[in-house]
Amino acid sequence: MKNRYLSEKAASRRSIVSEIRKDVFGHAEYRNIQDRECRNWQEIRHPLFPVYREQWTQDGMGYLIIEFWDGMDLRKMLDRRGRLSPVTALNVTLQITEGLQYLHEREHPFLYRDLKPENIRIRENGRAGILDLGCLWNREDAWSGAGNYSYSAPEQFTRGELPGEESDVYAVVLLAKQNA
Repeated sequence: MKNRYLSEKAASRRSIVSEIRKDVFGHAEYRNIQDRECRNWQEIRHPLFPVYREQWTQDGMGYLIIEFWDGMDLRKMLDRRGRLSPVTALNVTLQITEGLQYLHEREHPFLYRDLKPENIRIRENGRAGILDLGCLWNREDAWSGAGNYSYSAPEQFTRGELPGEESDVYAVVLLAKQNA
């Protein structure tokens, strides 16, 4: 649904430009999701999340610019190298947990809901970071089931149940188990 480009010119800082295809962005529901994601990016201020730069629409397309991080996503790293060493797996897990704790303990807490190796970036300096806020849920908003079936707690997709922070913890445990 999104094309991503590296920009060296966006505000003179290396940034990622996400382009939402016209056929997808043309749906009002997706535009609402994109608007919510951009609002969420603007609120998040933590070193484990890229910095939001800006968003705009043009010619029926949506664009989002965030800070670029060198490195690779955890999925690619696992595919290339196999499992992480126990020390690296523990460090990545602790960093992800710190980022989720930040989301859960805010004045207006969020659930992440989409933790998976593709959304974890391992930077050149070895630090992990969390990407893609498209499924972030503010508990003050109406519930919408979202996430990845492979890593999400069952209650995220069970009608009538509202998940809590434990559903993000469930995803961390699955991720840690896969990595070590």
